[in-house]
Order: sequence, then structure tokens, then C-alpha cells
Amino acid sequence: PDPSDGRGTLYSLTKAGETFIQEHISLSNAHFLQFLDSLDERNRVKLINALNDLDEVFCDSKNV
Repeated sequence: PDPSDGRGTLYSLTKAGETFIQEHISLSNAHFLQFLDSLDERNRVKLINALNDLDEVFCDSKNV
């Protein structure tokens, strides 16, 4: 139970869960880098700029 809110429940990952998540993140990063390498320079820059724009939008929306 969540000590600060009796209606909630707190969960935590097991060591196996943490390992799984870290492995998944590593694989995802490797696939993304492989995808970036497959793009020409112009499209790589466009994608990175679009991701930066999304990051800005999401960060701004947290302040709403």
C-alpha cells in the first residue's frame, strides 16, 4: 500500500525486471543508432530536429 495515499499501491521492479528493462533499452538504442546510420545526412538532420521539437513540446506541456 502507498503510505501517503491508502487508495494506491506502490510497485517496484525485481532485479530480473531491472535487468530486462536495461537490456531492452540497450537494444532499442542500438536499433535507433542503426536506423540513424541508414539515413542520409539531410534526413538525419531533419529527424534529429523533429525529435528536438517534440522534446520541446513535451517539456512545455509539463508546465501547463
